[in-house]
Amino acid sequence: MSSKPTEQKWDTFFESVLDLCLNDPFKTRISLKYKNKKDLAIVKATDDVKTFIYKCTEEADLKKIDNLFKVATQILANIEEDTTQTGQATKEAAKKKSKKRG
Repeated sequence: MSSKPTEQKWDTFFESVLDLCLNDPFKTRISLKYKNKKDLAIVKATDDVKTFIYKCTEEADLKKIDNLFKVATQILANIEEDTTQTGQATKEAAKKKSKKRG
């Protein structure tokens, strides 16, 4: 049973996706859909319980989305290696990397 998807502003969406990745990395899925006729990009993140959506029409937002996928991929790829770090330390490192990139 998934909750109703909530559309969010970028900062809260980014935080929510990082929380999903850190809290349940094996159930977290992030997808990107682009509707060409409307020039609309839709990013959806879910763990089957919570669902978050971000919609954008600005070309500049695509770099933010690209950065989100990079950070989330790093978190999910390194989740087993980071057993000595706490989730909060990993989240702070991800935030620092995202600020450097854009």
